[in-house]
Amino acid sequence: MVEQAVKNGVLFDYVLADNWFDSNENIRFSSEDMKKKFIVGINSNQLDACQDEGKKGQHQNLSSFKPQG
Repeated sequence: MVEQAVKNGVLFDYVLADNWFDSNENIRFSSEDMKKKFIVGINSNQLDACQDEGKKGQHQNLSSFKPQG
C-alpha cells in the first residue's frame, strides 16, 4: 500500500501502522526503500535492544527498559 501511494504521487512523510505490521522487513521497506518514517505500536513483551547491544545479539524484554529523563 505504501509503495502504491508513492507511485500514485501521494505526498506523506510518515507511515503509521498497528503493531501487527511491526516486522523488521516492513520497517526497513518503509524507511530505506520508500524513504518514509515509520511509526508503529509495539508490545511490551517484545524483545529489542539498543543499537550496540543488538549488534552483539543482546536483546531484552521491552518492559525492562527504563525511561530516561
